[in-house]
Amino acid sequence: MAENGGDKEDKFDAFTQEGETLGYISLEQARVLAMRHARDNADFYGPAYANINLVLEVVSEEEGEDYYDIRLSFRPAGRFRGDPGLEQFIIDKTGNIEIRQVLDEPTGLRHPSRIRPRGILIAAVGVVIVGVIAVAAVLISSGGSDSGSSEPGQATGPTANIAPQTLPTNTPITVPTVEPFSPATVRSPVVAPSPVPVNPQTVSLASVTQTLLREVANAAPGFSQDRVDELVSAVLSQPEAIGKTSFTLGEANQLVILARSKAQGTAAVREFTFQLACVERSLRPCELLAGFAERVSQRTNGRVQMPITSFTELGFDGPDALKLIAGGKVLLAEVWGGWVTEELPVADLPSLWGLFPDKETNLKVLDVIREELRRSVADRSNGVVILENYYPGSLFFSKKPLSNPGDFKGLKTRNHRAALGDLLRGLGAEPRFLAFSDVYTALERGIIDAAVTVTPQAALGQRWYEVSKFLVGPVPAIEFSWLIMNREQWNALPQDVQAVIQEEATRHQGESLRLATGDWLKQGIQDNIDNGMEYLVLSPELHAAFRKAAVNTVLPAWVKRVGGPNSPVVKFYNQQVAPIVGIEINPDGSASEIQPRVTFTPQRPSQARRPITGAPETTFLGVGVVGDALRFDVDRFEVHAGSVVLMTLKNASSVNQHNWVLVRRGTKDQVAAAGVEAGPEFGWIPPDDDRVIAQIGLLEPGEGAEIRFVAPAVGRYQFVCTFPGHNITMFGDFNVVR
Repeated sequence: MAENGGDKEDKFDAFTQEGETLGYISLEQARVLAMRHARDNADFYGPAYANINLVLEVVSEEEGEDYYDIRLSFRPAGRFRGDPGLEQFIIDKTGNIEIRQVLDEPTGLRHPSRIRPRGILIAAVGVVIVGVIAVAAVLISSGGSDSGSSEPGQATGPTANIAPQTLPTNTPITVPTVEPFSPATVRSPVVAPSPVPVNPQTVSLASVTQTLLREVANAAPGFSQDRVDELVSAVLSQPEAIGKTSFTLGEANQLVILARSKAQGTAAVREFTFQLACVERSLRPCELLAGFAERVSQRTNGRVQMPITSFTELGFDGPDALKLIAGGKVLLAEVWGGWVTEELPVADLPSLWGLFPDKETNLKVLDVIREELRRSVADRSNGVVILENYYPGSLFFSKKPLSNPGDFKGLKTRNHRAALGDLLRGLGAEPRFLAFSDVYTALERGIIDAAVTVTPQAALGQRWYEVSKFLVGPVPAIEFSWLIMNREQWNALPQDVQAVIQEEATRHQGESLRLATGDWLKQGIQDNIDNGMEYLVLSPELHAAFRKAAVNTVLPAWVKRVGGPNSPVVKFYNQQVAPIVGIEINPDGSASEIQPRVTFTPQRPSQARRPITGAPETTFLGVGVVGDALRFDVDRFEVHAGSVVLMTLKNASSVNQHNWVLVRRGTKDQVAAAGVEAGPEFGWIPPDDDRVIAQIGLLEPGEGAEIRFVAPAVGRYQFVCTFPGHNITMFGDFNVVR
């Protein structure tokens, strides 16, 4: 029977026989290296110091991301009345001295040096504190064959004949205790009375701790720094480690083995905690995000925790949100569109005030530009857009009624974004930028006459009803935010966790849009009425005035902000948005009304259009299900606009219910989320939803059904199964051509 050469764990050594860590050196080791090199290479100071015994002392030390900065004072030994000199060592974390330079020479010497150049780069000095040791694990079998195994980072194969570079050790050195360095008070150097040799067979507690931190982080890359610190503390609380300030090589390596084992054993079930930074915790959209976070936590059995906070509580400014996410200072944040319009002018498109005659047109534009918005925001933030979070419609709180365009002349009005300010100027009003918390006082003192907000509930909480009388609106200009996660953090999440987040995001987004354009808006208006406000719906005259201001002021001002009529975002607007809203940007940057070239007329089976004159083209289509998999057997259809489509659905599954819903492109997940709210009594399809064009209701396993409808206008659409969770994989493209 072959003898076992030992487990891999027994062969794993984190420390060399000299007591040094394999890999990176510690700050303590860098300090010793600088002292040794300065002592053994005194000729660097020049001829004036050739025959002088020097006293060296560490006066400051600093750790960077990839290097250590060690500064030593040096002066002649014995009686010396001048000021010591100062030199700097830059040592990388593998032990190479990259730079050594004299910053100041001692003063008061009788033979000062003037011939030696300063600031000499000695990156090639090649002094390395860490030796490279090749370890070969040899297993002797009965057949005489050799085999070996190794942990990551260890050498394998034949024993390497590379001796580690050593530093001269003919004279022990003194390593004085270093006190904090203050530029104002440099303490006088003191020569230690006797040198203390370094014991090469022991390892300090600091060095062991640093090595444990590194090994745990490598063994469990998904752990947060707090989790790594916690595990290392647990290892150092073991009986064999308690109270020790130094360790033998065997003890140190056993602690490393234990730490790696614990990290690998717990990494399989990783936990993730990151704060979710909301715009403002008191707002309804943030409260809804708290529900999203709670559902994700429940569905992952607590593996994902998203405690809610706000930018104010974190001490950050909202306009810096994209940079904070990109830099990893904030891992998960709600980024309001109004914050980022300076960086991303495309973010203004769904909120160009006065451009949209109604909510439906506003939502159509958002559907068309959603993917471009997401891509732009994701690129700028180095993040992943999880969902959109919607806000109630915008309303005016005014001291006087606003019923016709003349009411806005000279009206001092608080606004919160550039496009709104442009609209107010176009109406003859005077826009004033004010913080939300300052509005009450400004209205009370007459500094402003009116204020605009997208959160009537928040205005209620600020008691604006006490200092204004009329509530006017809502203005069709949708306001929303993106929930964005830092991309590295997203990639660190297991796929099953990502899937849960995506599913809950779909549910949240549909619910958010429904509440923001429905219940929240209605309730906010009613609550303010109950507190004495008089509600005025926007009159047709104001709608017309808003439209005129959009053409003459809002769009031209926006064109200037985005770089002129030839900028890519203006071209994108003319291609994607202008055909829907009926306003085009001219080559000179002005805007003008046009006839809408593309119409979106949602069609339902009960509201099919009349056949076109003459014999209509009939297209027969069929779609099925791939067994019990959540997948259609066809992922793409193409039909001619205006043709009569006869669509057949066959549910071949033996266990699952399915439906087939044709929707406007980019809305499949929102429609599915709304279907969840509609429930099984509606076949998981939202009733009276203008995003739905045609539908085949819920089918039991083995059932089939068909529907006849007229193909919509030329464009790209999607079909989807809206049974809860099926929309993730059961969808396809439905293209309509001329």
